[in-house]
Amino acid sequence: MTVRLSYQAGCAVAGLALVVASCGGGPVAPRAPAAPPASSQPGPAPAPTGTVGLHTLTITSRDTSAPCLRVPEALRRRVYTADVEQTGSDLKVSLSGATFVSNVFEGVITPDREVYFTIRPVQPWDYDAFDVVERLSDGTLLLVSGTISARRTTEGIFGEGGEIRPAHTASDWCRIDDWDY
Repeated sequence: MTVRLSYQAGCAVAGLALVVASCGGGPVAPRAPAAPPASSQPGPAPAPTGTVGLHTLTITSRDTSAPCLRVPEALRRRVYTADVEQTGSDLKVSLSGATFVSNVFEGVITPDREVYFTIRPVQPWDYDAFDVVERLSDGTLLLVSGTISARRTTEGIFGEGGEIRPAHTASDWCRIDDWDY
């Protein structure tokens, strides 16, 4: 799954998409990082440009395996608004733009521009809390979970990993191919 996060001050971006979101007809550009104060001490690597703030998160699966073919096509692409906060190299992502039972997960930025998100449960058989559970209009619950490995570029953050799964089944699931924000 490729994830692209894009940000523009004063532009509320809603939805989950594979491409950079647009606002006012143009692409939403990443926000420039704040310059550290001259007296700052060496510490964690600075945040990559455009990491913190409101972003559009698109999660897509083009998985053609048997377990995924049983998942309705409409559930294989989700678009959310992601509010990303950063403390040091740690990220906290809060999702909106849908009806959620739970909507917060965490990540980390490495000095070499890699971004890793952990969305519990990491494995479907883990006895753990659920970080992202969307309630669909028919009452069905949709889970997004797993470990997302991504890379920061000038266009956003792109990665893959994890899965999308209806909550009522352990045998129907789709691997996430594109995680864009």
